[in-house]
Amino acid sequence: MTVPATRALPIHTKLFFSLGWPVEYIVLRSLELFVLFYYTQVLGLPGSLAGLALFIAMLVDAFADPAIGSYSDNLRNSRFGRRHTLMFLAPVPLGLALVAVFMPPADIGQWALFAWLTVSTIAVRFLCGLYIVPYSAQLAELTRDPAERASLQLYKSVAQTLFDSAMLAVAFNLFFAKKPDGSGGQTDPSTYLPFAITLGTALVITTTLSALGTRQRMLKIERETVGDTPAYTGNHLSPARILGAWRKVLFGRANLRALIIGALLTATATSVMRSLASHLGVFFWDLTPEQIGYWQQAAIPGFFVGMIIARVFAKRLELIRMVLVSLILIIGAVTVLPALKLLGVIAPGDLLFKILLSSNFIMGIGSGMLMLLAGLVCAEAADEDEFVTGLAAQGFLFGFVFLATKMGSALGKLLSGTALDVIGFPKGATSIPADVVDTLAWTLVGSVAVLGGVSYYFWSRFHLPKKRHQEILQELQARRDANIPAT
Repeated sequence: MTVPATRALPIHTKLFFSLGWPVEYIVLRSLELFVLFYYTQVLGLPGSLAGLALFIAMLVDAFADPAIGSYSDNLRNSRFGRRHTLMFLAPVPLGLALVAVFMPPADIGQWALFAWLTVSTIAVRFLCGLYIVPYSAQLAELTRDPAERASLQLYKSVAQTLFDSAMLAVAFNLFFAKKPDGSGGQTDPSTYLPFAITLGTALVITTTLSALGTRQRMLKIERETVGDTPAYTGNHLSPARILGAWRKVLFGRANLRALIIGALLTATATSVMRSLASHLGVFFWDLTPEQIGYWQQAAIPGFFVGMIIARVFAKRLELIRMVLVSLILIIGAVTVLPALKLLGVIAPGDLLFKILLSSNFIMGIGSGMLMLLAGLVCAEAADEDEFVTGLAAQGFLFGFVFLATKMGSALGKLLSGTALDVIGFPKGATSIPADVVDTLAWTLVGSVAVLGGVSYYFWSRFHLPKKRHQEILQELQARRDANIPAT
């Protein structure tokens, strides 16, 4: 019996699906919020080298994610299914690799430390892609109904928010909390390994549960759809094929170009913001570890509000217009308050901390909206691509989307690490000259404003009206019913 493409999904399927998404966000979050600070301020690695190591890891992803997506698209005759074969392989090695990032050998030289960071983060990024690329392709396959896709996005965004909240609470109130004698905090090297072990264990459990909970339904869908869908021919793992796909993205269909470049620039801007968050929290805003935790957690209720707003209005408004609103909220929340403090408009104090919390709440609203809406836009782009090519290559397309976000994350880390070195930000110091801290803050404000503005432009070029998307869905369903390829 065929699984209806527009039938409502069971709640248990949505719940298990949602458990898989936090791995991508939490890995990115840990690399941005903790790794750069740990390697530069605790271990003494120059910021430019730390940023370069993270950038190299993302460059490897530039070929890995599309290749993983293509491999998953073409996988046949596996007892676990073309998506879940990789999803079951990745979790345990990923957890071990994440622990290894925070477990460099003691008393090694600068270049050996750089090599350790490079290799361990390459492993983390590759293994994360091995799971998240086929996982994300499920969004376009579990259902064709835009409302059900929005529901899946909401479920996974809620899961991400809960995991983020738990991670921040555990990090800043347990592992990095100041002790009565004044020791501890983010400059204490002994706290990072236990934190990484806890985080890695949680990710292994949740990703495995997600794969177990969605496997049977995906196997049924694949039996009824993949057999009628042509596979790519030739060596789908070859560099020539991936370079050809890059040409299609950059010089072919306008919507793919707008989606990929917009996602890349947005990820770059948010990566700069998150990579420098610990530095600014400690030295620019003069926050305690507990206050940094509250500051970061202030975005979480805003995230829920943003997801609800996006969920309610996704049926009524064009998705891309809502994406643009979310970008304005994020860019404004990140840049306005630091700029006002730098200009002397606002002064330090309890009131400033409350305003800081409010600003992060607004940023959370924009982030919640963007998280839910971006997935829907990607799924619609996958529908359009299948309509044009006749090939159901959701894994390959989502691989390129993750390539863009990870490349953006890498660029953000490289820019942040290089900025720390260029402005002469001292390593391991507890007191930093005010002019150096202000320069770092201006770097954050300027880079986020410019990158965010350019990303807004590219997102605005995406054009797939709801009416046209409905026509595409109807044609795709007609093709499946008639069992015919595109002409």
